[in-house]
Amino acid sequence: MIKTLNLLDQEVAFVATDGDYYLESMPPNGPVDIQQLFEALCKEDSNVIDVGANIGVTAVIAGLLASEGSVLALEPVKATFEYLVRNIERSKLTNIRCLNAAASSAEGHVQVVTRPGHSFASFVGYDEVLERYAGYDEERVEAVTLDRLVERSGMSRVDFIKIDVEGFELEVLRGCPQLLERFQPTVLLEANHYCLNIFRRISMVDFTEEILSYFPIVYAVDASSEILDLTSKTNHPVFFHDNVVRGRFQNLLCAFDPTTVSALERLRSNAQDAAERRQTGQSDLVDTWRSQIAHRLRRKRVT
Repeated sequence: MIKTLNLLDQEVAFVATDGDYYLESMPPNGPVDIQQLFEALCKEDSNVIDVGANIGVTAVIAGLLASEGSVLALEPVKATFEYLVRNIERSKLTNIRCLNAAASSAEGHVQVVTRPGHSFASFVGYDEVLERYAGYDEERVEAVTLDRLVERSGMSRVDFIKIDVEGFELEVLRGCPQLLERFQPTVLLEANHYCLNIFRRISMVDFTEEILSYFPIVYAVDASSEILDLTSKTNHPVFFHDNVVRGRFQNLLCAFDPTTVSALERLRSNAQDAAERRQTGQSDLVDTWRSQIAHRLRRKRVT
């Protein structure tokens, strides 16, 4: 299938397998909430690593924003990786490199479970999970640590990392302590309760505590741009409840640089202003509708 998305005012035609749910359900203007976060956090000269790049939508967004920088996009599933490469070529962006590998806590290989038409939901499984998902496709893929990857690629710095790997996020972070200490990048990662619990047997509580052990700044970010400071434990009950029960706050923004918080606050403020404008517009529309109805009723009484 082919679908054209408008990303940062650039039209890019993406290809994927027929019936691919990820691309099929993608809005015409792409993943707006993620794009807004990228805009707030990626600079023109940023060096970006996209872990779990799928067919390349987020890699293209990063490539457009970091026009003077670089993007390294990792995707482990062979068939999905082939679409990633094709889509990067179609975007005509030359600052994006693609690697067919899984980021992990150790070098070697991992088993990835895949489901046709749901490339976005591929996940790394351990023995018991692999038994439960025996009817699904399974693929042995190369595993690399981000520490070794950065060393081998000769990257002079890493500014921004996106991690969306269906519950495998902690394994990725366990494989890059040197990167985190040396470059102190901003990291945007998924907090998916279902994947953590079912695929990795990790509770949201344990997940959050380990994330907080790596970063001095951690915010939970909702699609509405509402944010919660997770360094304050008084915010944890709201985060745990809303993430698990209501499907909110699915992304964590993790950082070392305090100025990142300012960018996040601006994003929240802009979202609130936009919401207020929409509400005002809706109120004006309702007032106009009521006025028209009242006018028509008066005319009926006269006649």
